[in-house]
Amino acid sequence: RLRSEDGEKWALRGSRQGIFVPDMEPRGEALVVEGPTDAAAAVSLGYYAIGRPSCTGGVREIAALCRRKGVKRLSVLADNDGPGIAGARAFCGQAGLPARLVVLPAKDLREWVRNGATRQAVEACLAAHAWRV
Repeated sequence: RLRSEDGEKWALRGSRQGIFVPDMEPRGEALVVEGPTDAAAAVSLGYYAIGRPSCTGGVREIAALCRRKGVKRLSVLADNDGPGIAGARAFCGQAGLPARLVVLPAKDLREWVRNGATRQAVEACLAAHAWRV
């Protein structure tokens, strides 16, 4: 996946979308976000974050990755729009792990971090949301 300076996104012809996984080990918990740039924003704050290819994709792949990596619970950060929230809510029900749905106070994590969000701000936002088993 590619993005131009003005924010336009596209993929190479013949490529396939998958999940975006950081080159680090989880510590029992992972953030699930929408897209590679949100995943990069989370990693820049020190989180183990898995990026979904879309607001509805990657469920089986993420569940399999979590089993392999020993992830025990997921914080699912929804893009702050109707499709993002609906997709994140559905994912929480399909993940097969304790999960919490977190709606951010910005369009998405990338925008929030670009506007100055710190790890402490993200932690406070996460703490305000309950776990679902």
